Amino acid sequence: MTTVEDIMTRHVVRVNADDPLKVVRHKLNQGGFHHVPVMERNELIGMISDRDVLGALSPFLESPSERTRDHRTLEKKAHQVMTPQPFTILPTASVEAAAEMLLALDISGLPVITLDGILVGIVTWRDVLDYYVDGTPDAAS
Repeated sequence: MTTVEDIMTRHVVRVNADDPLKVVRHKLNQGGFHHVPVMERNELIGMISDRDVLGALSPFLESPSERTRDHRTLEKKAHQVMTPQPFTILPTASVEAAAEMLLALDISGLPVITLDGILVGIVTWRDVLDYYVDGTPDAAS
C-alpha cells in the first residue's frame, strides 16, 4: 500500500504566527507552492494558501492607485489570515484516504503530522494526482 509518506513533500516552508503577510507572500512566491503552514512554538496552528494572501491584500497594491493604507495590508499577521486548526493527515495514511479527505473537505492541501503532532510534510491534490497518473511518487517531493 502506498502511503502519504511516499508521496508527500518533505521540505515544507513554514511561517510564524506573527510573520507579516509580506514575508508570507515572499515565501509563497519564491517557493513556487500554494500552501504554507503557520507555526507557533513548533506547533501547527493554521494554514495559509496563496488565495488567502491574495484576498487579504489590497487590490490597489503595486498599482498607480496605491495609497499608504493599501501598503499597510502587507503588515497583517499570518495568524490574522490563516485557516486555524487545519485538517491534517498521518504519514501512514493511504493515498486513497488522502484523496478522499481532499475531495470531501474541498481543500487542496493537508499538513502531514505524526501522532506526536510534529509536522513532517504536506500532501496536495497535485501529489495525489501525480501518483494516480504516473503510478509512482513524484521524484521532486
